[in-house]
Amino acid sequence: MLFFIKYCGCFYENEITLIFKMNKTKPVIGTIYRHYSDPEKTYQILHIARNATNGALCKEVVIYKALYEDKEFGKNAIWVRDMKEFQEILLHNGKITNRFEPIA
Repeated sequence: MLFFIKYCGCFYENEITLIFKMNKTKPVIGTIYRHYSDPEKTYQILHIARNATNGALCKEVVIYKALYEDKEFGKNAIWVRDMKEFQEILLHNGKITNRFEPIA
């Protein structure tokens, strides 16, 4: 992501630093978030866990629940995502945005 932003020349170096520090706060259990791709769909953080399958690394993962009914996955589906991916900052429709944004 940093390479892309530098490559397209959209931001100055100090702005890039600010952008990549925006969403480093760990999600808090019970907090409700919305996903960048569909702000109408909300999710509640259930737990922060560790993925034991990657051996000694034990990466943190976020376990969260959809607060809506989905045709494919049903009502209140449970999801797991790597912490880094959950905190990721994206370029979406020409704007810098958090993958997940806290709303409550």
